[in-house]
Amino acid sequence: MGYPNDNSNIQIISMDLKETTSIRDIINQNIEATRVLERLRIDYWNNCNLTVSELARKTDCKVESLMDEFKIHLRKRILDPWRLDELGFTELCKYLINRHHCYARETIFLLNRKIKQICDFHGSEYPELHKIVGLFREIAENLTTHIEEEEGKILPVIADLDNTTDLEIEEVNTDRIASSLADFSKGLLNVNSLFNEIAHLSMSFSVPVKVDQTFNLVYSTLKEFEQDHHLHIYVETHVLLRKIKDS
Repeated sequence: MGYPNDNSNIQIISMDLKETTSIRDIINQNIEATRVLERLRIDYWNNCNLTVSELARKTDCKVESLMDEFKIHLRKRILDPWRLDELGFTELCKYLINRHHCYARETIFLLNRKIKQICDFHGSEYPELHKIVGLFREIAENLTTHIEEEEGKILPVIADLDNTTDLEIEEVNTDRIASSLADFSKGLLNVNSLFNEIAHLSMSFSVPVKVDQTFNLVYSTLKEFEQDHHLHIYVETHVLLRKIKDS
């Protein structure tokens, strides 16, 4: 099994896209498609049951244009040549850790110093930076706690379901496991509300004219961080949690 940055697994993914195709099926086929949903500022973890035509109506887009945009992303080369919903429990847990948890840790480490730096230098001209620093600190604290507790308590239990026979799994309280994961996932939704506040304050991470490279780096990284967090929510709440409930 390969993970991002394993170039041996790059390949083209294609699918038969129709107006009745659900957003969930599109994302599970190729996560590059989430870029379309990010552009539309759609919380796709809450709208993944929508079909393409329903999404077009909800966002006041033309169905044909939306389908064309999805098709562009669905044809892109990706580093994850498998459907998320076809992974086993162990591989899904590894995916969460290797793709999302590791990324979050690295990004928090990078931004902790850089975001304070631009606030100290530009805060008098852009006072919203002071609020953004405070919100980011909440994100860092909450997400770090979420990751540490999830990796220490619930993911090992979920991964072990792959080693359970069909007869044994009937004796496992999967409802309790699902409930525990759902409780953990609430923390991700709380973090998302903080990202929403930062996006509002920064006018969707719009970089002001005539600022330094560090300012540009911080805003572009925050935007990328928010998008990764959205996918993190989706994988936990609509792939892993659903798989547990169906087991």
